[in-house]
Amino acid sequence: MKAIFFNIKEKIMDPKNRKKNVENLVFFLISIVIIIIVSGYIFKEDETVQTKVENSSNFFDSETFEKKLADILSKIKGAGSVDVMVSYQAGVETVPLLDTKDRSTVTKENGSDTSRVTEQNDVETSIIFNQEKNGNKNPYISKTIMPKVEGVIVTCDGGGDVTVKADIISAVQAVTGVNANKIQVFPRGNKR
Repeated sequence: MKAIFFNIKEKIMDPKNRKKNVENLVFFLISIVIIIIVSGYIFKEDETVQTKVENSSNFFDSETFEKKLADILSKIKGAGSVDVMVSYQAGVETVPLLDTKDRSTVTKENGSDTSRVTEQNDVETSIIFNQEKNGNKNPYISKTIMPKVEGVIVTCDGGGDVTVKADIISAVQAVTGVNANKIQVFPRGNKR
């Protein structure tokens, strides 16, 4: 080990290689500074994305979705005034960001006649929280699972027209991913 260290020291101190070594050292230091700066931006970007995901889960509202869908469907030629009702399988599900610590140990025992290997795995998970200035703790959200649409009912002025009905079903399928048999379109009746 000492021989390797002295060999490297001799090469650095050698006047013939000094200029090249200084250039390499400067390049190395600049590379480290760039890596530190880039990693700082990456971590900041991850926090920003995390915050956006966390905040987006608070904005899903089935009533707003229905109004937006009704608004866009009313723009289909011949549809007229539109009302929409969407049924969901469940509500919005948020999955917290977890800190997982995985520890494994392997023990080998050799006896005169036998040998034995014992492996032990311990997994510890905990939710990662964001501590706010007011003392509240909120979990970081790793992903938000939007509710699955079960079915859609649409009533509209042009619901009796076959072409309008087919266009509305296609539009609802595009937005919700629901099969056509779970989308019902009806002509609007008279208001009482």
